[in-house]
Amino acid sequence: MHRERAAQLVNEMSPAQAADILAILPSSEADELLKLMDRTTVAKVQQIVDKHDENILLYATQDYIKLPPETLAKEVIEIVAAEHGETLAQIMTDHVISLATSETLRDATRMFDRYGFRTIPVCSGEEQLVGVVSFWNIRGIKPRLD
Repeated sequence: MHRERAAQLVNEMSPAQAADILAILPSSEADELLKLMDRTTVAKVQQIVDKHDENILLYATQDYIKLPPETLAKEVIEIVAAEHGETLAQIMTDHVISLATSETLRDATRMFDRYGFRTIPVCSGEEQLVGVVSFWNIRGIKPRLD
C-alpha cells in the first residue's frame, strides 16, 4: 500500500521533481516506483535520468575569460575577491580541480556538490583547458545515484 501511495505522489510531481526524488533512492526502490507510475510520466522522468551519463563536454562552453597571470586583480574585481594590487598569479592555485573530457554529467554534479564551485574547468589529457561547465547550466539535473 505504501509503495502505491508513494508512486501516486511522485506521479503528481513534475518530471524534473520526480527525477530528483528517484535520484536519492536505491535503484531497486526507484525501479519499483517507476513500474507503478503513469507511463507518460515515466518516459519523461527516464529521459531526464538518461542524461546523467552524457559526456560533460555536451554541457561545457568555450565562452570564458582567459587572462594572463600578470593581470591585476582589481581589473576583474567582480570576478575575483582580492587585495588591492594583487595579480592573478599571486592568488592562483597550482593544483586545479577540473573535470576530464571523458567524465560525465554525473561526475560534474558530484564535484559541484563536493566543492561548491560555480564553474569547473574541463581539461584534456594534456591538461589544456577545453571549456568550462557552469553550475547554472546543470543546476536542475540530478543524477540517479545507485
